[in-house]
Amino acid sequence: MDCILWVMKRKLGVVTSQPTTARRRLPTWVPQGSTLPDEVWATRHHWVMALLVVQAVGLLPYGLVRNYSLTDSLLQAALPLAMAAWASVSWLSNVTRASVAAVGLMVESGIIVHLSGGVIEAHFHFFVMVPIVALYESWIPFGLAVGYVLFQHGIVGTLDSSSVYNHDSAQSSPWTWAGIHAGLFAFACLGALAHWTLHEHARQVREQLKQAIEQDALTSLPNRTGLKRLGQEAIGRGDPISVLLIDLDGFKDVNDTLGHAGGDLLLAQVATRLRTVLDVRDVLGRLGGDEYVVLLPRCGPEGARAIADRLRDSLTENFAIHDLRMDINGSVGISSWSPSSPDPENAAAVEIMTELLRQADVAMYVAKQARSGTARYEPVQDHEARRRLTFISELRRAIDSEELVVYFQPKISLVSGSPSGLEALVRWQHPERGLIGPGDFIPTAERTSLIDSLTEVVLDKALAAVRQWHDADVLLGVSVNVSPHSLTNRQLVHTVDRLLHRYDLEPRWLCLEITEEVLLVDDDGALFLLREMQQRGVLIAIDDYGSGYASMSYLQRLAADELKIDRSIVGGLAAQEPSPVQQRSAADYGLVIVRSTIEMGHSLGLRVVAEGVENAEAMATLTAAGCDEAQGYLIARPMPADDVLPWLRTRAPIRPALQRLGAS
Repeated sequence: MDCILWVMKRKLGVVTSQPTTARRRLPTWVPQGSTLPDEVWATRHHWVMALLVVQAVGLLPYGLVRNYSLTDSLLQAALPLAMAAWASVSWLSNVTRASVAAVGLMVESGIIVHLSGGVIEAHFHFFVMVPIVALYESWIPFGLAVGYVLFQHGIVGTLDSSSVYNHDSAQSSPWTWAGIHAGLFAFACLGALAHWTLHEHARQVREQLKQAIEQDALTSLPNRTGLKRLGQEAIGRGDPISVLLIDLDGFKDVNDTLGHAGGDLLLAQVATRLRTVLDVRDVLGRLGGDEYVVLLPRCGPEGARAIADRLRDSLTENFAIHDLRMDINGSVGISSWSPSSPDPENAAAVEIMTELLRQADVAMYVAKQARSGTARYEPVQDHEARRRLTFISELRRAIDSEELVVYFQPKISLVSGSPSGLEALVRWQHPERGLIGPGDFIPTAERTSLIDSLTEVVLDKALAAVRQWHDADVLLGVSVNVSPHSLTNRQLVHTVDRLLHRYDLEPRWLCLEITEEVLLVDDDGALFLLREMQQRGVLIAIDDYGSGYASMSYLQRLAADELKIDRSIVGGLAAQEPSPVQQRSAADYGLVIVRSTIEMGHSLGLRVVAEGVENAEAMATLTAAGCDEAQGYLIARPMPADDVLPWLRTRAPIRPALQRLGAS
């Protein structure tokens, strides 16, 4: 599987076609050697040593069976046992221990040939030991093992052929038989080298995938997962560490004015600007949206505040987006930790890093509310938690008092151009703050039990709208986003059943959209609930594909019906063929990823939908790539339920049902 994965990555252009510096003078099929991680080397050495000892012990009874004296048999077993003891000395280098063990295995092969009287079948033992030696993936042990075989067959076999071969033809033509064995042994070595090479490449791909999982797709900075790992490593080393959480002020206005593509350009420029301020040992990452995190190893609170001020100052210079110049400010929260005692087991690193991020988040909100720009976490600032409790109370009231409204964004078929469905998007019509987007209250609902009540309200309003459309002879379904937290509550199944029955709708008119996070959960409860929904006829879509961790192996855990490509990938598409690998731009890689995702989705029997389609070039590219459906501002912005039917009347091409509707 690792080898197949490596080939797929090479095809997609993710694995670099240029060899590493250490290998530029070697053919690509020749392994580099000495790349095995220490923990893997230790495990393999343990099993090689076990094999070496077991075979050495077995030589004693084998010698006795072959009518050798007890003394001779003991002497034959003693040499490999002594080599096993030598290879077990812990203070020797890994290369030395592996070399001794490798030669010991070949010595055992030679002894077996000797004790058997040169029986041809005994020579097979050499061929079995070759891939065992290659497990060390080191040239010195492998070369010594090969050299021993050449000595044993090439020199001993020709000077004293009776000690190696037991047949007359070898006695009369020792060089011929030495050549035959050398050829066969060479093929065995080539097979071992090929296996060794593929393992090296597979590890390289695995490391690249690990980096991709821990990397933000837009800025190539470490994401939340990567930041947590790096912070935990620093904490595990016993280094003091400070965390800065930077949130851009007024970023929502940028998105509303310039669209998501313009917002993404700004986020990338901000990342570049912040990086120039930091030292090489500092780590800049992006949590998502307009939030950045800086890890400052070996830095205390005072030093962290000075760096935070420099970071804010770097943002004061104008940013240029689409010939517009704009000012951006940021609010920075600071949290710090220093070890009170050594922790070699790194037992508390996960909890410490999680708490540092939480504290920095609290401090950032304090800085934003006070408009002070920068704030350092203090325990008294946890009154912010009380403010959030107030917000939760308001959200609970909003759910009960019908303040939540549902907007609908159409999707169209890229084959026919006709509307193919709509996605339900919740908004909060706050009595004082006006219309609030889901990003400002859904995370709060997810941290409480309110998410289940909120999901039920959205499902109710969405299915009520579908009933109205069907009554108007417009047979379209609706997609509703479902939080991973709701999928742990079995009540969701009963809620869906009840609402479908209330509005007299078949399950196929409802599609539940889930994020990649659900596919990563070890608990199979959520997947079981989704499969139960599918058995009822409800459709399942995987939303925001490509923005997180999901891969083909995760998709196989759930036989979904629809795959939605995330807007962060679709936004940069251009209507062109990709450039050669060495000249590719971000748009080229986006095109390769989109095409590969569409092909993968179709191979899994999924309908593929592109989100965030905002320009005709992206639409043309998606159509040419075989994407099934599209959704985005180019087609229509989210609209209230009352505006859906009028929009459908003006949409061309129009289905017969809509033609009748427009004529009525």
